[in-house]
Amino acid sequence: MNKQQRPTIVTIQTILRGIGNEDFNNSNAIKMVRHADNRKDREIDGVPFSCSLLDLYRYERENFVRYQSEQPTGRFDNTEYLVVFVGEKGTKARLVAVYKILSSVPHPRKPGECILQLEEVEDFKFLSERIVIDWGGGVAKYYHDFKIEKPVIRIDEGFDEYGLPKFVSYRDTIMSYGDLKLIFEHPDCEWKGMLSAVNGIYMIKDKNNGREYVGSTYNRDGIWGRWKTYFETAGHGGNAKLEEKITEDPTYAKNFQWIILEELPINVSEQEAVRRENLYKDKFMTRNKNFGYNKN
Repeated sequence: MNKQQRPTIVTIQTILRGIGNEDFNNSNAIKMVRHADNRKDREIDGVPFSCSLLDLYRYERENFVRYQSEQPTGRFDNTEYLVVFVGEKGTKARLVAVYKILSSVPHPRKPGECILQLEEVEDFKFLSERIVIDWGGGVAKYYHDFKIEKPVIRIDEGFDEYGLPKFVSYRDTIMSYGDLKLIFEHPDCEWKGMLSAVNGIYMIKDKNNGREYVGSTYNRDGIWGRWKTYFETAGHGGNAKLEEKITEDPTYAKNFQWIILEELPINVSEQEAVRRENLYKDKFMTRNKNFGYNKN
């Protein structure tokens, strides 16, 4: 039996149909939408933005709804409900809301587009952020009919207190600058304990141009101690090339992602940490000016 034929324990359709009212159960009037817009030039009501759709949802909820509301004319004609997801790693998608379409009006600035007036359906709010599905191989298509079943991968606690993602493992950590700010603004969160327990090799990736920076930590406060300097310096942490970008644009750190490549013991020596750091610099060629931000 191949992967496509593997039986599914539960689908998102099974869960939502058990909650929705009679109108919602009309599959022909429901569409599913997965937002994972990776275009370089994106805007909301004429204003460009560069953060991920997941960060837009988490930190700028009003703008996310406005983004969702701008759609090609006719795409959602005869649609009463939108089941909306944001894309996560690979083909995963996290449920964020079920909206009822109240009306549609022509976009005042964009011919061929409309603006949907949306209202979040109260019955489904308790599931918001908690259900992760597999969108499947048709990732390129960002919307599907509700009748196309999507398997549920997991049901979790959603984003943690303060809007932070749950800590899963060091190697699974991918943190935006918004996340970084939150963990240091709320040092009672679980992240402080986890990041203070180990040192490590980490990477900062610039999503805007693909360039990378590799660093290491070897102090008694672990990764927490080093990453705190990025929070305190608007994202550059004292690195000359990162500081150049942030001097040009004080909000540039919104393009950075912090990734843990390898955990090291809390008592690791500086020599060993730097040796491992240099290995990763060589692997990712981050000292090459065309690929990275490391100067040495």
